[in-house]
Amino acid sequence: MIYDCIIIGSGLSGLACAKELQKNNLSVLVVDKGFLPGGRVASKTVQTEIGKAVFDYGAQYFTVESIEFLKQVNEWIRNGLVDKWATNFESFGPKKQEDKVRYKAFPTMRSICLDLCSELEVKQQTTVVRIEKADEEICKVLTENGVVFEAKTLVITAPIIQSLALCYSSGIIPDFNTVSFFNQQKYHSCATLMIVSDTESLIPEPGGMWCDPQSNFQWMADNKKKGISEVTSITANLTPEFTRISYSLSDDEVFEALSTNLSEYVPGNYVFKQIHRWKYAQPINIVDTGFIRDEYYPNLWFAGDIFLNGRVESAWLSGYKTAKGIIKSKL
Repeated sequence: MIYDCIIIGSGLSGLACAKELQKNNLSVLVVDKGFLPGGRVASKTVQTEIGKAVFDYGAQYFTVESIEFLKQVNEWIRNGLVDKWATNFESFGPKKQEDKVRYKAFPTMRSICLDLCSELEVKQQTTVVRIEKADEEICKVLTENGVVFEAKTLVITAPIIQSLALCYSSGIIPDFNTVSFFNQQKYHSCATLMIVSDTESLIPEPGGMWCDPQSNFQWMADNKKKGISEVTSITANLTPEFTRISYSLSDDEVFEALSTNLSEYVPGNYVFKQIHRWKYAQPINIVDTGFIRDEYYPNLWFAGDIFLNGRVESAWLSGYKTAKGIIKSKL
């Protein structure tokens, strides 16, 4: 089968793009190397000795500014997947916040991605190792297990550094403007601590706070106060600087270095603790276009959260706008 479009990446951008293309009667396949869809909209459940702990350990919440995304969010609200979390959070550092609604998802943030997956053809645990241009009309996508897929259009939504590496390793060199843009892009890494404590946290209601960077923490959330965990489960993001200097340390070494500052807001005995390290957590150089269409390979498109303003809404909008661009190109 030759698909109208293959999308590499089942994060929010890829799924939003696929959903919009399918609404317009185009055949779409989404492939991703991960175990579950969502990308950095990530959640997990852990059974501990004191009960079931649930973590949102990627995107913590989202805001809405565009009419397009508002329509999608309203649909999620009607379906009971999304609700208001807060209009602001306590800030103990220089973080400045506008008063606007911050939304959370149920039962976890990943739920919005699982909803977008409904009725889509999504193949998880499928690693793309090479892309080829079969002819002027058809792209080939080769996977690690030897399966080959074909499509008229290819959209890559991985972090830009990984997207460019896939192109180069495949012998596909995008046009000069695309390469120049990609080479300027950088990301902050982020280490995220996940902790289950047998004692209530001191994180202020409604369960989220911006930290003083001097503590080496950037953000903390209490998933129990957020309303998604039955026990006290904490998500704590480290600052980009501390993430960088501690990246090679073991989990135990990181927890030891942070123990004093951590116990200030998360007292008690920790019955579970783990660290997830996001290598490409936060794009630094943001561009205001929703996507890039390569000039040398016009059936090759790039989307993702590095476009627009780098937030959850931006990831969705990038995928949505990419789909609109593809549809327009076929008219």
